Amino acid sequence: MRSRCSALLALVFVLAFLSSCSLNNGDSASHNNSGSAPAKANPGSGPILKLESGANAKYPSEIPFPQYPGSEISQFLETGDKEHGASKSITLKTSDAPGKTIAFYKNWFSSNGWKLKMETATSGMSSISAESGDRLASIFSMPGAPPQANSIQIVWSSAR
Repeated sequence: MRSRCSALLALVFVLAFLSSCSLNNGDSASHNNSGSAPAKANPGSGPILKLESGANAKYPSEIPFPQYPGSEISQFLETGDKEHGASKSITLKTSDAPGKTIAFYKNWFSSNGWKLKMETATSGMSSISAESGDRLASIFSMPGAPPQANSIQIVWSSAR
């Protein structure tokens, strides 16, 4: 369990870095204007890499919890491989304070049978982690410049 948490935390830092980078007017990292980077080298067993940003980014239906009300999707990233599974991350933008966004997800997790594992708040950033069965989720909310600039980073995975 500790290695899964460490891997998710490392992914969050990478994603925070990626979300601060400009991706050429909302194109994907591959700049192919389709909104998605090539997904797999080998559909049966190879690596998974999918990046959507800007207008091309959609809230994935496989996320087991709701999009924060009134938020805008900034970026979606899926990484991993077929053998070990994928970690997924979505970055949302909102004008609501980090504490308010974390309270929303904390309430949702508690109301839907998820076990809260960790909650932190430092220097304006707030975060929670929760699990349900083999699913693990971490949500980070960070302040930014107005409007709609506060960032919500959602990272989740399922054990294989």
